Amino acid sequence: MRILVTGGSGLIGRHCIEGLKKAGHDVSGTFSSGREPAMEGKWVKVDLLNADQRLKLIEAEAPEVLIHLAWNVRNWNGPEQWDWLEASKDLIRQFQKRGGQQLFTAGTSMEYAWDGQVCRESDGRFESSTEYGRAKHALWKFAETFSTDHSLTYTHGRIFFLCGPGQEETRLVPAIIHSLLKGERFGCKSGHLFRDYLDVRDVAKSINTLIELKQSGDFNIASGVPTKVADLVNAIASELGGLGFIDFDSAPAELPCDLTVVADIEKLSQALGYTPVFDLKKSVLETINWIKELPRS
Repeated sequence: MRILVTGGSGLIGRHCIEGLKKAGHDVSGTFSSGREPAMEGKWVKVDLLNADQRLKLIEAEAPEVLIHLAWNVRNWNGPEQWDWLEASKDLIRQFQKRGGQQLFTAGTSMEYAWDGQVCRESDGRFESSTEYGRAKHALWKFAETFSTDHSLTYTHGRIFFLCGPGQEETRLVPAIIHSLLKGERFGCKSGHLFRDYLDVRDVAKSINTLIELKQSGDFNIASGVPTKVADLVNAIASELGGLGFIDFDSAPAELPCDLTVVADIEKLSQALGYTPVFDLKKSVLETINWIKELPRS
């Protein structure tokens, strides 16, 4: 299959492309700025917010399958979230118009109301507190109707919390590792929270498998198991001999409504034919080793 992965240079995209190429597919990935990624493959530099560049991308690549991962995730409540929604709608229209057959869009756990209840695809609790979550949910609703009307196989994957090699230094896990490797203390305000983590490589594997099996519908992509943030932090500190360098804030007297964010993954497991598992120790160790091998500035 000819597959186009937008956001191919990103954390999830790189692993998706690697797996799809190993499976024998003809894969192209997009990136938006800087140099072409060092990873071997076909890369296309494009500004997806530019209508002319979107059209040229689809015309040049003529993909049968579109895996749309690209988005602005830096400002959850910025007006650009709605720019990305409109750009994504147009990208999907152009893809279908030029013979596209199968579509995947990346969603987010933030589409749900984080109210302490298990997040299930079927319960309709899509009450995001952020513009990002609302825009992603609006993308799903548009693409679902559009795909039905134009006979596209369509999958929407709501991605929960990520761990594993490749994350930006500002993210929780790499931030802790970098601090401890420098011998610096690390303050953690969120130790009392429970989050549903899955290694990014398992997230990419889930996406690729859903594509390969031509599974349609919306799916939570997660482990289905809540991990206490303090346990994750302590696992990192233990591996680096830095347990005495972590400063946890006290849990608030009144626990927040988003104390636990966890997915129901029964639907995903049935579609994949297996249940994704988050191996905390393995993911932490491999992330530490990856960071240790990074070139020092």
